[in-house]
Order: sequence, then C-alpha cells, then structure tokens
Amino acid sequence: MNITELYQLTQWIDENVRSKDIAGKYQAVFNVLQQNARTGQQQQPLEPHKEALIEAISSISLEELSIDQLAFLRRLGIADHLGINALSNIEDILYRNALDIPTAAAEFNKIVEAINNGLAKADQIKNGLSDLVDPEELPKDEALIRVGFTKDAAVNNVVDWKKWSSIWYDIGRGIALAHDRAPEDIKVVGAKKGSIVIELAVAYAIAKTTGKIILFALQVADKVLAIKKQAAEISHLELKNDKIAQELEQEAANLVEEKKQSITALIFEELGINEDADGEKRTALEKAIKKLIDFIERGGDVDCVLPTEMEGEGVNAADIKAIRDEFKEIRTIENKIKKLEHKEP
Repeated sequence: MNITELYQLTQWIDENVRSKDIAGKYQAVFNVLQQNARTGQQQQPLEPHKEALIEAISSISLEELSIDQLAFLRRLGIADHLGINALSNIEDILYRNALDIPTAAAEFNKIVEAINNGLAKADQIKNGLSDLVDPEELPKDEALIRVGFTKDAAVNNVVDWKKWSSIWYDIGRGIALAHDRAPEDIKVVGAKKGSIVIELAVAYAIAKTTGKIILFALQVADKVLAIKKQAAEISHLELKNDKIAQELEQEAANLVEEKKQSITALIFEELGINEDADGEKRTALEKAIKKLIDFIERGGDVDCVLPTEMEGEGVNAADIKAIRDEFKEIRTIENKIKKLEHKEP
C-alpha cells in the first residue's frame, strides 16, 4: 500500500466510522448491558441501541477498500467490527451470554476500546501524512493494478519468477492489444517485499477488461465450489451415494471447461472482436484470458486502485465507477469463496 492509499484510508475511516459514531453506538450497547448487570437496578431496554448499531455497521461496505487497505484496517483493530460480517459477532455475544450479562458487557467494552484505539492511531497517521501526500502520484487517466503472487501462484525462486513474468507478459500484451495499445503502455511502477507484489499502471480500459475477466472467473469458481461442497456433503452421509458424489465432481469439472470458453466469448463480444478481426489480436487476447483465469484459480491476487478525484482533465468518471464496481463485486465474491472453503467438510 502506498502513502496515498494509506491517507485515503484515514479519510474513509472518518467518513464511515467516525461520522457514523460507530464507537459511540457500541458504547451505548455496553452502557445498557453494564447497567442491567448491576443487581437491584431497573432493567433498561437494549433493543433500540442494538438496532441502531446494526443499522450503522450494516451500511458500511468494506469491499470499497483495496486488499491492502482492508488488511491495514484489520491491523488497526477496526475492520472486524464493521460491515455485515460483524453482525454475527454481535448476535453471538448477546445470545451466547444471554444469561451472563456481565460477560457480554465485557465483550462490548473490548470492542469499544479496540475501535477507539484504532481511531486514535488513524488520526496520528492522517496528521503525519497530511503534508506529505502527493495526489498526483498516478496520472488521472490510469489505474493501478496490484498483482499478488500467492498460494499456488507464489514466486519462491527465479524459475517461478521467470515463469510468472512470461505469463503476465502474455496477459498484459493480450489485453493491451485488444484495446489497440502496445504492451509497453503497461508500466511497472512498484514492487513489494514479502509475498511478491507487482504494481502496474494501466489505462482504464485495460483495468476494466482485466476486472471483467477476473469477475467472470470468480463467478464460475463460486459455482464450482458450491457443487464440490454438495458432493463432499453427500459423500459424508456414508450412504450409497458415491456415484452421485462422483457425478457432481464431474459436473464441476465440466462446468469449469465450459465456462472458460464462454468467458472468452463474452469478452470478445464486449470488446467487439469478431471472426473478421485481426488474427493476432484474437489469439493474444484468448491466451491472456486463459492465463489470467489460471492465475486466479491458482490463488493469485489482482487488486485495483483508482483515483479518488472524479473530476478534472483526463478523468472519466463513468470508467472509474465501472471499474470500482467491478472490483467491489470481485472482493465480495472472494470473501464468499473464502468462507465456503473454510466451511468445506
């Protein structure tokens, strides 16, 4: 995550956490629980405060953040208490400790402290960066594509690096040619240590097509995982259902191959590339689509960072919104897939 993104995260926190008084709403629930925990005290109604808290945190979409921003928000101790995912934790605390109100109050007190500590740290970061952030870090007509080499797409040695460099050259070249751009128009602007991450500055059109391919691929992965989960559940029944489970596994495999072809057809149609189009462009794009899907299936990450300014010379607000919506949906499906994988028998 670059400095501009970090500063933008502090602004997001102000708009979504501080302005909605999330800490105060958790505090209100804690106050009622603490009051009700005291013996001899008149019981106070909890429901209005609980509903106000749920409404506030449900309105916050963590998918608006980049992968790195969300990870940093989690390090601040704030992310786990926001959004739809936080609802189950609230219900768990209240119902699990329905007869143990002091314990429920203590849990809410911990959340209040965590959020307030995170807000204090965010303020320190914002104040420290306010005079250092360069809003023109990227040209306004470009997006930042962040490629993470993780899981089976990890880079562990120079042989892996050579392989993935070649694959990403083909991906970049194919999508660039589809938009009548040269591969050189995709610029490497940064790299990170640890899990290897490469940052690419690309035109909006290239970012949009990249996002569309990833979104289609994840939609397929979601369906495939659901079928595989169903097959695993059937096999765990220990009945004579082996044949059904095997048929479902085969259905999942067939779906992958079928959908890979349909993704290519959809992208070609969207870009207006037909049978009469330049043969090199068709071949290069088809190769790029297949290799990008393979990268995602192997666990590679692709994220996108866009300018926050929606007005000005070189800014296409419609393109920025379309790309932002694409990657928001990508993160939503990724989170759903992670949950399914975690719950898989």
